[in-house]
Amino acid sequence: MRTYLDKLMPILERSKLAEAGHADGEAGLSDNLQAIAPAKPVGTRKRVRATAASGGSCRERVKKLREDGFFDKPHGIGEIVKELNDQGFPHSINQVGAALSTMFGRNEIERSKIDKKYSYFWGSNQIKAA
Repeated sequence: MRTYLDKLMPILERSKLAEAGHADGEAGLSDNLQAIAPAKPVGTRKRVRATAASGGSCRERVKKLREDGFFDKPHGIGEIVKELNDQGFPHSINQVGAALSTMFGRNEIERSKIDKKYSYFWGSNQIKAA
């Protein structure tokens, strides 16, 4: 199986570098490619996780909303994302959904399904697991 770089080389050789006076495309190409060529074989990349910005993780920020009384009434994921964004904590809907799912699994929040969508709330009878 050929690596991505092997597949990319012929394309680069036929690209603008070849049109810029390099007949074979390699005279100006090899210096540039050595600088960007991967040191490790393709497929051995280390997964990089986004670190939490100052102020904690998405889950911790949702817990803060819960403590502030935001979940006294049910809210959908979109509303929760908007509230976090309004407070200066931009999170994607996937991040918030994952945090809410984890919190629900740990009995840190309640949810109900309304019109095929989950609404999250914090009931007064819930045992505080956090």
